[in-house]
Amino acid sequence: MGWIVKLNSSGTYQWGKYTSNFVMMGVTAQAYGDVMCCGTTKTASASLNYGYIFRFDSNGNLTWQVKVTHPSNFEVDMQAFHLQGYYLYVVGGYYNGSSFVEGFIYKLTIDGSLVWQKNVSGTYECLEIWTDNSENGYVVGYDTNNDGFLINIDSSGNLSWKTSLGGSYGEWFYNVTLSSNEVIVVGQENTTSGTGNPLLMRYPDRGQCMAERQTRLFKGCSSFSARCLFVRFPIVTGKQI
Repeated sequence: MGWIVKLNSSGTYQWGKYTSNFVMMGVTAQAYGDVMCCGTTKTASASLNYGYIFRFDSNGNLTWQVKVTHPSNFEVDMQAFHLQGYYLYVVGGYYNGSSFVEGFIYKLTIDGSLVWQKNVSGTYECLEIWTDNSENGYVVGYDTNNDGFLINIDSSGNLSWKTSLGGSYGEWFYNVTLSSNEVIVVGQENTTSGTGNPLLMRYPDRGQCMAERQTRLFKGCSSFSARCLFVRFPIVTGKQI
């Protein structure tokens, strides 16, 4: 069952919305109380699983909804949602019933009108997006080599650069945000033993790894199923493709 609940600043319940056979994945709110969220229907057949984007007013009334389908009837797996000014950004991946086949990015207005949609070639799934004040986007996920990737797109969705981190057993980048002139990325490095130390990396100019450190930064990390991963990228540069 998918659900979204609004609480006030004291934690008191305001309203809630629930639906069966649905998974809510991303949510954001505007300053005056409107709420926007995205998710995917979940049935036994991937061809019947669609992506949805909803907007509710401050009282929980549905303002609009957008249904997203794939021309080959692949599952549209919505993952994350970002609001920047007048625009909404949604990322995820297309699933054919046995595996993910390609990541996607959607840009819409806050009224639900599609601005553009882009498939991200060579990727399995886009897991999060963040944008700057110039509407440039930074998208993370994992590609067809099971490497974590960070891509930079312009306001029209055109690819500016891409950089990735690969290892023997795969890395996934889950979250991204901006800080000053850097992009902050967190994710997971997979291992065969099921344990490992956190991995901390910093990528300066042109995506070249200048420092790599593996230290036990958090108590109990050796019991995790995979290593904690923290990566820093400069915002103004990247590995050109």
